[in-house]
Amino acid sequence: MAMGAAERIVWPDTVKGLSILWIVYFHAFRSFADSRYPWPLDDGFVAQVCEQTHSAGLGCIARAAFFGFSSLGFHAVGVFIVLSGFALAFSVTRRNTPIAWRGWYRSRLLRLFPLYWTAHLIYLVSPSQVHIEAIDYRFILSFLGDRVVPLTTIFYYANAAWWYFGLLLELYLVFPLLHMLRERLGTRWFLVASAAITMVSRYLILIVWPSEYSGAFLLGALFTCRLFEFTVGIVLGAAYARARVATEARLLSPMAALAGIVLYTAGLYANDGLLLYVFADGLIGCGLLLIMANVAKWLERIPLIQSPLARVGFYSYGLYLLHQPYMIWLGHSMQGRELPTFVVIAIVATAVLALLSMAIERSVNTAVARVLG
Repeated sequence: MAMGAAERIVWPDTVKGLSILWIVYFHAFRSFADSRYPWPLDDGFVAQVCEQTHSAGLGCIARAAFFGFSSLGFHAVGVFIVLSGFALAFSVTRRNTPIAWRGWYRSRLLRLFPLYWTAHLIYLVSPSQVHIEAIDYRFILSFLGDRVVPLTTIFYYANAAWWYFGLLLELYLVFPLLHMLRERLGTRWFLVASAAITMVSRYLILIVWPSEYSGAFLLGALFTCRLFEFTVGIVLGAAYARARVATEARLLSPMAALAGIVLYTAGLYANDGLLLYVFADGLIGCGLLLIMANVAKWLERIPLIQSPLARVGFYSYGLYLLHQPYMIWLGHSMQGRELPTFVVIAIVATAVLALLSMAIERSVNTAVARVLG
């Protein structure tokens, strides 16, 4: 999302910074934990934490909150889906001229692929990371952007985080159609239609035609399973472009934060049962967006924290593409250490990776700009 300093909306960058750092830490923690700690979505989670840590009262609740936070970082992916729709819709809606969609696709691909290719090359030569699978023909397919076919062997291939790249390609492909549908149907019916498509897709995959592919389809191999989160972002971005002050007043408010808590909590409970899980990702993604947007707005009172977070968020794409193998390696290598020691080292490693990935992303963007003018 390119805009001048006076026009730029700051809170989405802060939200992306919070989200990507949470995801990076999560990958290290899950590798370090290796199923040693209770899973926060299981029944009796708090009781299990109390029993395992021999604690009670506030001490047990604090430990449960820590394990929950550390284990659920993958939920922030839904926030990125919403913000992707937001950025695209904000960018095209605020224009006063017709959109040349061919040029739009070109600019999106130039934004996505050079850094994605760079991440593949770094993966080939870099030490201190996990190489779970052999380098074979799938690496070429992945390099070309294919993270879907053959689904069972390529969706999580090499750097498992790259599955999200395939979802981005699908969502970017259909965005012009979604943009035109929103303008034709209006906000209400557009959201109703996208919710219906999302829920029907997830219901068919979960209940009617369950298979070994179901988990990948629900996560993002089939974009319709995450469509609602994306279209909520589209609606929000279009509203911002047309009435920023009024939209921001509604979004960044105590009532919106409370609604986010309710939606996110409902999403957590929706993990209990196949039918309820149809609604889980949409509730979690939209709920977290509301919560984190208000946290980001509050953090503007603390520039020493907010400014670095926004900077990380602005360059979050590079950190997303590069971090996972290193953090998994770090978690595995520290399994014999005490938890506090791991947390400190994981935080330091996250900061170092963020700085390195930001430098790489800036370098790649500069090179692309020089080559293509």
